[in-house]
Amino acid sequence: MPDPMTLLKQDHREVKKMLQQLGETEQGEERMALLQEVDMNLRLHMEIEEQLLYPELAQEDGEAAEEAEIEHQLGREGLAKLHELADRPGFGAAVEMLLGGLQHHIEEEESEILPEMKSELGRDAWMALGDQIVAMKEQAGVEVPASSNGRSRTGSSSRSGRGTASSRSSSGSKSSGSSKSSGSSKSSSASKSSGTKSSGTKSSGSRSSGSKTSGSTSSSRTSASKRSSSGSRSGSSGSSGNGRSSGSSTRKKAASSSR
Repeated sequence: MPDPMTLLKQDHREVKKMLQQLGETEQGEERMALLQEVDMNLRLHMEIEEQLLYPELAQEDGEAAEEAEIEHQLGREGLAKLHELADRPGFGAAVEMLLGGLQHHIEEEESEILPEMKSELGRDAWMALGDQIVAMKEQAGVEVPASSNGRSRTGSSSRSGRGTASSRSSSGSKSSGSSKSSGSSKSSSASKSSGTKSSGTKSSGSRSSGSKTSGSTSSSRTSASKRSSSGSRSGSSGSSGNGRSSGSSTRKKAASSSR
């Protein structure tokens, strides 16, 4: 459940921040837009305290409740003065006066009034007051951040997100491992297949080379054999021719001698 102290302190910080920004603006649309935002947020905050907190405070400390009501009235008068001087000189001074009065009121509430009320009401009544504050804000159309209203949506979402991230991471790891294993198997298979093909190619090449060498040797032997045979024939022909020439010369000499 939302804690009233957290909700109201957040309102205080936001109003002070907007008033500081408002005091630095120049005349024009930007100033008017920011003034309207300050007016809406501050009036809603004061209404919440007056309807939900101050009746409870009056039962414990009537004087403190009355003083808080007076300070709220001075705050409304300060807002009216800002609207009056929005396009006139003296606007910055009016902002400083309102901010100074609110600062005193805020310090007193946060250091004394709210802690005392929390202690007097007890936990259950105090947290129920927080639900009522949120309800009034939502009714006025003001969004209450999840971190301020005490609801555990953010924590639940964070845990769910972590679980989802963990599941995704685990799934991703498994997928990566499977991919690596598959890739390794394919690579190993491809390597073995490549090795088999390469071995077959080399073996075939060796056999082919051996066949060529054998053929070349056989061709050389055949060529040498032919040359040898041709030389032998040529030698025989030459010898036969020389014999014939010698016999013819002898017969011619014998005939000449007879004459």
